[in-house]
Amino acid sequence: NKLDLQRDLPLREVLLKSWQDITIEAESDIQDFMKDKTIKEFEKKAIFSNCILLKTACIYLTNPKDSSKNFSTIIDFCICELGKLPSFELNLVWQFLFSKRKPTFWGPITGKSKTIIREIKGMSWDLIHLRSFETMATKSELGSFYIPHFVTFDRRLRELVLENPISFILMDKANQSVLTIRKNELEFQQALNKHMGDDLKNLMTPEKITERRKKIITNDVLIDLADNLESDLKKLL
Repeated sequence: NKLDLQRDLPLREVLLKSWQDITIEAESDIQDFMKDKTIKEFEKKAIFSNCILLKTACIYLTNPKDSSKNFSTIIDFCICELGKLPSFELNLVWQFLFSKRKPTFWGPITGKSKTIIREIKGMSWDLIHLRSFETMATKSELGSFYIPHFVTFDRRLRELVLENPISFILMDKANQSVLTIRKNELEFQQALNKHMGDDLKNLMTPEKITERRKKIITNDVLIDLADNLESDLKKLL
């Protein structure tokens, strides 16, 4: 027989109280989880990627046809303002700017979506998910290693993954660095060198690269930069 909660009020109150307790405990667990150091690092990386995508949207919507100038601009932005040379993100931007048939991942930008800023934030998290797989693949235990995988119903993300397979990963334990090589790495590195100004090339020495890797950009700086880029993008739209 089905329980009539409306008729059996004492039992209904017990069930409601139990549900409230569960909700409170769940909310507490979520808050603790969101304060976790690893989650905070992912959030910071997402804001970092968000800045790159916002800048890409701004320069593309300003002048969509000048791919060479746009790519040089985004390289300069990464090195001079973010203090990094993020090869993964730059590789995707390079593909986007120079491809005749734009990857569907960039749909929110090419279509001038009304929700472009919100969608770019979602794109940023997509990139962080892919980054996390690279991180997981570098973890080892007693000589073993991981081959991470995932399932998605997102057509744009699926296409992005399939079009950018990893050929191999080099792990330098001495210098605590990882080098990920994708299928188009040679062409990308050639394009990177071609579109990088002489002043920036002078910053590509091993010493300068090590210095940049050690330099930490704060959350507050990234958030302010993202806010300014969002304002610039809104003006363009």
